[in-house]
Amino acid sequence: MNIFNKSELKMSRGGLVPMRMWNALVDLVWALAIVSVNGGTLGRSVNGSSISVSRAVAGGGGAVDCALGRLTANVGDGNFTIEPGYVHGGGDDILLEKTDIVPAIGSELYVEVSWTATAVDDVLQAGGVMTGAVLKVGMKPVDDVLSATSLTGKHYRTLGEWVDDGAGNPLWVKAGCGSYSVRFCPSGWTGLRGGI
Repeated sequence: MNIFNKSELKMSRGGLVPMRMWNALVDLVWALAIVSVNGGTLGRSVNGSSISVSRAVAGGGGAVDCALGRLTANVGDGNFTIEPGYVHGGGDDILLEKTDIVPAIGSELYVEVSWTATAVDDVLQAGGVMTGAVLKVGMKPVDDVLSATSLTGKHYRTLGEWVDDGAGNPLWVKAGCGSYSVRFCPSGWTGLRGGI
């Protein structure tokens, strides 16, 4: 299925762009155009020749860039690697990478963030410092509750989980894409996928 027709596009020139420039632009855009989509395969026209580009979907994670959401199958071992991404919070940003992820139905891939809060005159303050972050597989624990007398703890954010595909095989279901930004307030943790 063609998304658009090259000759129709050339004819749709407005009066503001000289014809020669418009035709050159159309030729350039057409050379890069995706002209059809069929499942996970993109059809593309390159210099008049059609080619197909097919990207494998890794465990259901998707075929486009997706930091901390897309899984890629490791060659030869059946395990996966997650596309790297950052955790932003108080202090330095931390790059998270994980290879050799073993999929198992019912388990989650999650971020564990270590945090140190502050208190002034025995009153817990917003903010603090992220002291570490790692990726883990298993059942995500419950966030720690910080207080003026207990200033260190951990926050957890699920990146995705493995569910049964109906045939007894693990299927990856991501919970969004992008780096993770975390904040601490006395009322609890907040986080946003997509980074800063």
